[in-house]
Amino acid sequence: ETGGGGGAVFNTPTQQQQQRALLKPRMTGTEGEGEGEDSPDEGSSDYGYEESPGGMRSYEEAGASPTPAAAETMAGGGLPLGGAVSGIGGALAPREAAAAGAAATDAVSQPGARSCSPDSEAPSILLMGLRRCGKTSIQQVIFNRCAPHYTSSLESTTVIEKHDFFRSSLINFQIWDFPGQENFNDPTFDFSGVLNGCGALIFVIDCQEDYAEVVKQLQSTVSRAYKVNPNINFEVFLHKIDNLPEEQRMGYRRDVTEKVEELFPNADIHLNYYLTSIYDHSVFEAFSKVIHKLLPHCATLCSLVDSFVANTCIEHALLVDVCSKIYVAADGGYVDMATYQLCCDLVDVVLDINDIYKCDDSNTFSESQSSVIRLNNGMLLYLRGVNEFLALVCLVNANAFEKQGLVEYNFHVLKKAILDVFAVHNEAHPT
Repeated sequence: ETGGGGGAVFNTPTQQQQQRALLKPRMTGTEGEGEGEDSPDEGSSDYGYEESPGGMRSYEEAGASPTPAAAETMAGGGLPLGGAVSGIGGALAPREAAAAGAAATDAVSQPGARSCSPDSEAPSILLMGLRRCGKTSIQQVIFNRCAPHYTSSLESTTVIEKHDFFRSSLINFQIWDFPGQENFNDPTFDFSGVLNGCGALIFVIDCQEDYAEVVKQLQSTVSRAYKVNPNINFEVFLHKIDNLPEEQRMGYRRDVTEKVEELFPNADIHLNYYLTSIYDHSVFEAFSKVIHKLLPHCATLCSLVDSFVANTCIEHALLVDVCSKIYVAADGGYVDMATYQLCCDLVDVVLDINDIYKCDDSNTFSESQSSVIRLNNGMLLYLRGVNEFLALVCLVNANAFEKQGLVEYNFHVLKKAILDVFAVHNEAHPT
């Protein structure tokens, strides 16, 4: 779901070959590993080896590099650099969080305004649902680092608010926060503009309220949006599950899913369901999966991380946007909640310490950032900065980390490959 849900899709054999050519990072393998038995081509491997009369060599020794055709394949779309306005250096109170995001927020629906449309080519994410279901809280906690217990004092959204997240973060998109009282099905309100540029529609349902009425609202909203733009990804956040026991959570999800399916005779409309809460990392994980479907190079990044993990003998690796803690790529395309929480906690620790001890007004995070924390189970948390907005966070066995030189070398190869992906896109789509 992570790698294939919204990443680059290569359909033809030529495109697949170009992708494989791109995904051959020049990494050095560990001692005792196989000789490229999984390689699609005889004598070579996507894991960083090349057969030669003198034995195995890394791709860097062989002087290999991505082909121009592969670079052209990547240029069709990508991850534009720039993004979320985010407070850093500790959780912010609602007023501070609102001020941190004010530069990226516009009220686009004043009383009497009957239309809205995007003013950027960045994909839009619509946050919708009934009043007090938690839409604004989700946005504030993820992108403005508002402390969850402060969100209870947030004021209700009264107008449609647009938040641009492409000025200072890796992820490039817009969030449209719709007030609960806004009648999306009002025929006098022209939503076609924002729907045509919409990448995902997130409908938030409060699990602590009766779902009978909200399911009808969900059905009418999704049906109208699908008629305008059938390519929208429809996501349902079953929110505020923190006070529900595990068995009740799954029962609630099952009941809502069955009720919604009864209301959708059109089998072409597919909805994805997530159990979320701002008091744990479930909402970050759910939002990450939504974002993946809007990132054309998600599959490419996941393949690069897979290659790094295979050659470095670490347990797990995540590419994390440090501003929002949304993970952009993961090895194997899957992340368990415990690992994700540890990685997010390490990012928070690094940001908070940096914010306390930094000497000037420079960014709290930099590409030279590095951190290693030893856990009580013998594992290590390892963080390295890729650029000022993106970090690689790994879970490493302490024994494997004894070859730290190998880890460092392969990280720098991975970092160069990732930055090359963004450079190709930026050249093809200059801002």
